[in-house]
Amino acid sequence: MKEETIVDKIAISLGIKASQLKTADVHAKIPALRRTAEEYEKKAVAAEASSLENRGKAFSPDTPAVDRARYMRQSTKDAQLAKTLAGFAGTFLTQLGHFTALETTMQIADEMKQVGLLSSDVSAMDWQNAMDTMQEEIQRIISTNQKLGDVMGSVLADSSSDGMEVADELNELFAKYEAETDPVKKAEIQRTIEAKSNAVLA
Repeated sequence: MKEETIVDKIAISLGIKASQLKTADVHAKIPALRRTAEEYEKKAVAAEASSLENRGKAFSPDTPAVDRARYMRQSTKDAQLAKTLAGFAGTFLTQLGHFTALETTMQIADEMKQVGLLSSDVSAMDWQNAMDTMQEEIQRIISTNQKLGDVMGSVLADSSSDGMEVADELNELFAKYEAETDPVKKAEIQRTIEAKSNAVLA
């Protein structure tokens, strides 16, 4: 059985047969892919900003001791979310790249037909041959996307099961942070807290 090519996959995603694929069909999908990628990028940036804000609150002298660990846990969750959203943005950017490349190929073919350099019966098979070299890349992206979903599910499960243990550890460290008066030792405790939180992202 013939393996699906990028042209086949694009046609299927548009709900038509590869032989019916037109330049206008590919062109019409590009703005939506660009918007989706941009939305994920914006959400990733916002999540990263929230992570930094909560991290700042965790170590702020104005923050009550009882709230420090909560802010640190939220910072870690936001950082995880930012990483996942950035991965999704990358997936859509790759899809956008494939659609744009196919559109360019088809536009060139259309122009060559107009000036008589290509037969007017050039079909999706010709575009398909031009796009076949990207087959391995699209498979890698799909696999990466699936792995991102699996990792996110695993992280959420782990954070749920280990939540109490992490909370207790952070609370203890923040108690030491509050009680310490030596600036050097205080900075060492802060680095330990950040390292514990960052370990969840590893």
